[in-house]
Amino acid sequence: APILVAELQGGWFNQYQHKCTYDDIYNYYGEDYQRLLFDCMLSQGVTMMSYYMFYGGTNWGSLGDPDVYTSYDYSACVREWVFLSGRGRKLRLGVLFARSFGRALAATDLIEQSLTVRPAQAYNRSRRTAGGGGAPSATFHFLRNFAGPDAARAIEVEAMVAPGVPPVTMRARLAYRAAAVAVGDYAVGGTGLTVVLSTLAVHCRMAVSGGEVWVVQSDEDAGGELLVHGGAAEVAVAAGTLGATGQVVADGAATLVQLGGSRGWCEVAGHGGRLVVVAVTGPDVYTLTASFEAMRGATATGAAEEPASVSWGAVEIQHDAVSGEVRVEARDGDTGVYMLLGAGVTRPSGFEEPSADDVYRGVEGLVWRAVSGPGPLSQQALTFNGWHGRTSNLDGMPWVPLPLKHGSLSEPGLDTLDLGYTSGHVLYRISFPTPTSGAKSLHVDLDIRNRCRVYLNGVLLGGHTTYSHLMFRPGVKNGPDPFAERVRYALPAQLLVESKHEWNRLVVVCESWGFPRMAFWLNDCRNPRGLLSARLSNTTTARAARWEVAGVDVTRLPLAYASTGFPDEHAWGGDVEEKIELEAEALPVSLRGGPGAGAVLRAGPGGTPRWYRTRVTVRAGDGVRMPLRAYLSGPGDAHVLAGGLYVGRFYGNSDAPQASFPIPESLVEAGEFELALLVYPTSTAAATSAACDVGSGDWVSVHMVPWHVDASTWSGNAKDKGQDAVFSRENMSVFNPELIPEHNHLVVRLLPHTSVFRNLPRHPFLIDKMTAHQQRRRDTFSSALLAACAVLVPSIALLLPPRGVVELRRVSRGVRAAVEGASVLRSSVFAARHIRAWLAASFDVPGAQPTVVVAGEDALQAWRDVEPWLLENMDRCSDRRARLVQERLESQPWPLLPPNYWGALASILLLDARLLSLFLELRTIAR
Repeated sequence: APILVAELQGGWFNQYQHKCTYDDIYNYYGEDYQRLLFDCMLSQGVTMMSYYMFYGGTNWGSLGDPDVYTSYDYSACVREWVFLSGRGRKLRLGVLFARSFGRALAATDLIEQSLTVRPAQAYNRSRRTAGGGGAPSATFHFLRNFAGPDAARAIEVEAMVAPGVPPVTMRARLAYRAAAVAVGDYAVGGTGLTVVLSTLAVHCRMAVSGGEVWVVQSDEDAGGELLVHGGAAEVAVAAGTLGATGQVVADGAATLVQLGGSRGWCEVAGHGGRLVVVAVTGPDVYTLTASFEAMRGATATGAAEEPASVSWGAVEIQHDAVSGEVRVEARDGDTGVYMLLGAGVTRPSGFEEPSADDVYRGVEGLVWRAVSGPGPLSQQALTFNGWHGRTSNLDGMPWVPLPLKHGSLSEPGLDTLDLGYTSGHVLYRISFPTPTSGAKSLHVDLDIRNRCRVYLNGVLLGGHTTYSHLMFRPGVKNGPDPFAERVRYALPAQLLVESKHEWNRLVVVCESWGFPRMAFWLNDCRNPRGLLSARLSNTTTARAARWEVAGVDVTRLPLAYASTGFPDEHAWGGDVEEKIELEAEALPVSLRGGPGAGAVLRAGPGGTPRWYRTRVTVRAGDGVRMPLRAYLSGPGDAHVLAGGLYVGRFYGNSDAPQASFPIPESLVEAGEFELALLVYPTSTAAATSAACDVGSGDWVSVHMVPWHVDASTWSGNAKDKGQDAVFSRENMSVFNPELIPEHNHLVVRLLPHTSVFRNLPRHPFLIDKMTAHQQRRRDTFSSALLAACAVLVPSIALLLPPRGVVELRRVSRGVRAAVEGASVLRSSVFAARHIRAWLAASFDVPGAQPTVVVAGEDALQAWRDVEPWLLENMDRCSDRRARLVQERLESQPWPLLPPNYWGALASILLLDARLLSLFLELRTIAR
């Protein structure tokens, strides 16, 4: 039976109050960690495995439990800020190898060790393809070097060519504890060549006309030699740019191929074909990837394991061999993308043969295109546009009475689960008169979970945390929590009211770190949160006290974990909000060198919580991806919301080590979003005799900056004074001019006001044909219509916003197959450069009449960026000067859909994502 590993660890999580970070965890496990696990699983015959986590991401809001804080980066292959780390890239090499030899590898059995490996501490485990089933035959030797950290990287392997023939000693380079897979007994399809053994680090193979191409690594980190025989024919070795040599060994039965370089190519030829060896090294190893799109239409016995292309040279390369689309992300220092195309795969636009002096010149099917990073960005690429602030009115919260347990003066009768206050904060208020005697020694003992701040008549007394990693301790992260941990707070006499007609107000702001999730018999999901007890030292005062509670009932929210729990979270506007002038905070030295904006935010009077908000403007430029983070520092606490999304909690006392909070890229791409923060002081000890001195601990500094990473590695780890992680984005397959029909002029239709769509009647035919469930899934339904439209009009180009792209991908496989012939341009932004490129291609066709339909303010701005360029370049139309026609449609959208709309026009549609569904239905009706 196939072996399945359901949870193969891909890192580890981090907990509250740990001092290490996910970067520390990444460094602890190392870059080779997951690749080692992957190779280990393959060596044991595992053919199905699931990584936990491949991408950990973020516990938005209060989604996490007491085990983990906001970040769930996990030091995983894909880091929290959506960057494929070196660990993921090395795992990708293993996956490419496994897919390249998939059928042979999946059908293997463990065999007795068939190689002699030196030194003895170099481990070997061998598997050979079982007979039958039609799978190609091969032997896979899994090697690992345990010779010690001080030993040389060189190991030796004795390979047997044939019975009675002396073994051949081959060399390999393998670092301490590193692993490699040596391929042997492999017949190179149709060439007459057999690879007796390859100690080269083979990353990927591809079938090409007349043989195969192997992409290998042969440098100081990994590498080796190639032992081949050609049957009855001689083996010819072409040195290529690698300076390869061939030595006849084993009494003439085989040829040992040795590479003279680490970057380039060579060729090994037999009587029926050739094996081309392409070597990559350095950064190219980390960028190496392949497209297996051809697998869509492959049968179980067909060329399912053949990649359609193999690429390297830029941070991220995606090639859709079906549509011909190539997407590239490049960082500064990237110069070009190499792409090795499989048989029958069309060369993407813009790619050409490498230059005459390129080390890869001469490899059949290999093309190249120049790329570059975005270059330095201005400091003004990120700005804060004015700040507004308001102080939380603790007395003005929507307080409701809180009953106590029967016979108790100190324990609430309802916990947070009963109240629905399970996201973030819960506020408690105890009102009591000043005692006539003993006021100077009055105190309260509080038992809370997990953090609190205590205020007496609007003045901060202190705060503390109750949390434990150990079982059967107060605030335990998992398991039973039966024990109390009471912390005493003195209630200073000078803060108590003197009038008999006024009552004191003790406010306890509690914050929960989530609910445990252990086995049902522990039932620790019912572990109480918030205020468990509050014992006033004066019994008379305690008897007179009135208890109240305030919070956010998550049962009334669309997202149960999206609230800070403060009832005034959305209480902006009116008299409570004030526009404030904050001096721009200079970027710390560790963050300088790139764009960024900063400010210092302070708590309210007496240390009371205070809200701030601003608009963040992002001007990264067309085709630039700039992952952003809110970087916080200082002694205070802050809760961060971006675009209304609760993105994280910062603790100045290091209750959690996280200081960088990723901003969702959908907000960054929009160009502007709202940033809001709730700030209050950190205090780790209760006050004993007086109010807390909050003057030095009531602030946080917030900076909006890109991720600064260690450029010397591929870890994605943050680094002071590191390189800005900013990437250029380019779609290298813009539009096929052959699909544009011949027409007379350019038509531009402007709909700057999207309100014209709101009053349109719904077409009864569509509604009648949709069930209630289908109406709830209108976006998916519209995607199918979109696909059908693309098939009917193959000349149409669609420039879609992010949501449209997602919905298009949901279309069933059959519809997608039908769309493959259409030219579909997808983009995640309204990029003016995409419009310019498409129009330029249109002008190269005599009499072309493209039509641009601009709907919505965002799209209108994109068009305004294009229009000056367009007017300067209209004379590029081949047979006559084109005529620019602009039709401004304010209230009547129906001219968008003339009877000849589908047959006569090629179009770019720039649609607001919210209007995509309705507009597609209208188009279908017209058709």
